[in-house]
Amino acid sequence: MSDSSSLPATKAALLSRIQQSWDKFHAYLRTLTDEQRTQMRDANGWAVKDFIIHLSTWERGVTSAMRKHTYAEGLEVEQPEFDQGVEHINTLLQQRYHHLTLDDALEMLRQSHEYLIAAIHALSDEDLMRPIREFDPTATRDIQLVRYIGGDSYAHYDEHLGWLTEMMASQNAKS
Repeated sequence: MSDSSSLPATKAALLSRIQQSWDKFHAYLRTLTDEQRTQMRDANGWAVKDFIIHLSTWERGVTSAMRKHTYAEGLEVEQPEFDQGVEHINTLLQQRYHHLTLDDALEMLRQSHEYLIAAIHALSDEDLMRPIREFDPTATRDIQLVRYIGGDSYAHYDEHLGWLTEMMASQNAKS
């Protein structure tokens, strides 16, 4: 989740922040060689495509919640699976989508991102400040919707950009 002191206060500010991090993430992806994008793995065995799929699925989760469904529905997992926590969900999703190509993963992220942006446009500035439980019927926390959106968009891109950068630096140091 993102730092509450730096949360965007308006839809326009949120969209701008998402776009900045999205652009930065994709600019980094364009610097990678074909080998780096397809062959390199982190310590957990994740390739670049796995990070991309992960970002896509969590964007779908928050988009589902914004549309008054559940995160679990957006992630396409059963609620009991969802209730087992993030690591469990991430493992399930990585196994489910492991067969996808990098191009498939990028298209999946593009579509998820398009749905996310459309869902944000349907919200008001006031909606962003409402608690997530007013959107996702299974949520029990009073955290603002904007924190969830940020956590599964701009903060998530930034987090995984850092991990990818570290992964590439580690691989380069071994070569």
